Formats: sequence, C-alpha cells, structure tokens
Amino acid sequence: LPQARLNLAYCQQAQGRYEDAYANLVTVLSQEENDAEVSPVRLADTLVLQGDTLAAMGRHGQALEPYQRALNLRLDHLGEIHPGVAQAEFAIGGALARNGQYAGALSACLDALDARRALFGPGGLAAAESLA
Repeated sequence: LPQARLNLAYCQQAQGRYEDAYANLVTVLSQEENDAEVSPVRLADTLVLQGDTLAAMGRHGQALEPYQRALNLRLDHLGEIHPGVAQAEFAIGGALARNGQYAGALSACLDALDARRALFGPGGLAAAESLA
C-alpha cells in the first residue's frame, strides 16, 4: 500500500510531523524503487516530497540527494522545459543556499528561472511568480 503511506506522509508533513513523514517516505521509496510498474515521474514526485521533508527538518544537506535524483528522473522523462524540472532545480537552489553554497544556489535558481521563462515566455511574470 505505498499510495496509502504516501498520502499519510503528505498529511504528516502538513501537520509538521516531519520525522513520521520521513519514516513513511523511506518505506514508500523502498517499495517504489523496486516496483517496475511505478513510473519514474511518480518516483521523482516522492523524492521531492522526501527532500521537502528533510528541508523542513533543517537537514538541507541531506535534502540535496533526493532533489538531485528527482531532477535527473524528470530531465530524463519530461525534458528540460517542464514545471517539475524547474521545481526540482529551485528546490536544489534553496537547499544549497541554506548550506551556504551560494554560487551553486544561484546557478540552480537561474536554471529554474530559465525553464520557467521557456514555459511562460521571457517577459512573463508567471515565470518568476511560480518560483516564489
């Protein structure tokens, strides 16, 4: 029942129960990674939630690994110009900034902005607003 655990993890994270959410996400990821029926995009979504949970716990350095894995999966399966790719790039930028790695953070956030500009147009306010 990975979907039930995933739903529970979403609820736990929303309630600020990050340790509980993280434990459920570890279980879900273990199951999803071994299930050939789970799409890489769904796996990427779960990885982003895991990264978000770690970041909410203040474990920004540890959040980088699931964010990077999610980005790689999304790039491989969705292409460079996709909102999910921009989301993962922006999450990486935030985690890097909170780790004091400002040059890498700036690069990741600019990559996210470039992807959003490609989606919404270079002068579109939606390109920047969606990253906030």
